Amino acid sequence: MIDAFLRDRPHAFPLNLPNTGQAPDLPPDVVVETMCVADGKGLHPRDHARLPYVLAESVRRVSAAQEATVAAALSGDRDQVVEAMLLDPLAGRIDFDHVEKMTDEMLAATAQWLPQFA
Repeated sequence: MIDAFLRDRPHAFPLNLPNTGQAPDLPPDVVVETMCVADGKGLHPRDHARLPYVLAESVRRVSAAQEATVAAALSGDRDQVVEAMLLDPLAGRIDFDHVEKMTDEMLAATAQWLPQFA
């Protein structure tokens, strides 16, 4: 990639970049793995692909859960953690009371790394 940048020699790489339209079924700016071309002018998404409807909905839900997880971590709000877990396609299948218990256990076990939840 450095050679592509410095010598302006285009080369393709799979990279994780913000969605600028290469995954039109997903929200803008979510990070997606994309085939890109690197050259002297930078990185450019190369391919665009649409997902089948069912798969697109599933990926959007995972993305929403990840965004909610980041928001919860930044806020230090336990209720936002529960909401993020309920959005998660796997954890969201669990009974609400169990999700709350799991959240409290997780926050207690990781308290030293997550002081914002103290």
